[in-house]
Amino acid sequence: LALLGPEGLRRVAVSCHTQTRILVTALCELPGVTPLFNRPFFHECALSLPIPAAAALRLLAAHRILGGIPLAGDFPELAGGDQLILTCATELRSDEDIGQYQAHLARAIAAQTQPPCALRPKIN
Repeated sequence: LALLGPEGLRRVAVSCHTQTRILVTALCELPGVTPLFNRPFFHECALSLPIPAAAALRLLAAHRILGGIPLAGDFPELAGGDQLILTCATELRSDEDIGQYQAHLARAIAAQTQPPCALRPKIN
């Protein structure tokens, strides 16, 4: 931090905030993804997912995406705790990185919320 100086630290903070806002906006475009709180945030945002957080984070990790942390273990008093994550984007994340996060989370949601395909009848 000493190497950044006050102006450098301000630029990093602004960049983190900007990228986190972009990430949250992108993720909340997905069906069933909503902010947990209707309040401003700075660097991290709690989100409610339509699927279990552990499953979503596991799939993201398989694609080398650190998607956040599940909140259920630390905040059992929150309703729907097993579907809550705390996420953010640092100054190192690009718009492409955020797009990849959104795309992989969309696949995870679709895979767990869509009914399985009906079995096709055998044709003799």
